[in-house]
Amino acid sequence: EKFTIGISNPFISSEYRTQMIAELIETNAEYMAKGLTTELVIESADTDVAGQIQQLQNLMAKNVDAILVNPGDVNGLNATLEEAVAKGIIVISVDQELDVPGVYNVGIDQKEWAKTSAQWLADAMGGKGDIVTIEGFPGHPANVARMDGVAEVLAKYPDIKVLATDTGKWDEATGQQVMSNFLAAYPTL
Repeated sequence: EKFTIGISNPFISSEYRTQMIAELIETNAEYMAKGLTTELVIESADTDVAGQIQQLQNLMAKNVDAILVNPGDVNGLNATLEEAVAKGIIVISVDQELDVPGVYNVGIDQKEWAKTSAQWLADAMGGKGDIVTIEGFPGHPANVARMDGVAEVLAKYPDIKVLATDTGKWDEATGQQVMSNFLAAYPTL
């Protein structure tokens, strides 16, 4: 029988997420042409944890065989994802690792990725100087892991001072405005 895949995406304001959905649609079209899958069932909108739980419940109600979820919270979806797994739905967390029995995690090690970038910066600065940080969404699994990685690296460099931190919400225009504000506030940055 053909396989039905559902997508739960609670954040559409970033180019990465828009590209992710477009590529999933493109790839699924190839699978559909081979008779393997049906049309994707997509739940994709800017929303909070409650909204993503509703997305997941909608997918379960539509009897999908699998759910690809890009979670917007580290723990808030756990009970709903456990319910999906208990119903025999294959659940795959993409991009963000979750600690939910039966959920497969597919993605990079966000903390190690951020540590690599932070180490490059520390080395490029010779271990001293003033910086600002622009993070994604506070509380988001990838953001938490990334910022933990940055903090771990910067802890080894007491002569690198973080003057300020703000969120760019993984949105290019927002990040540019935040950086503009930082440059005005810290002209010797």
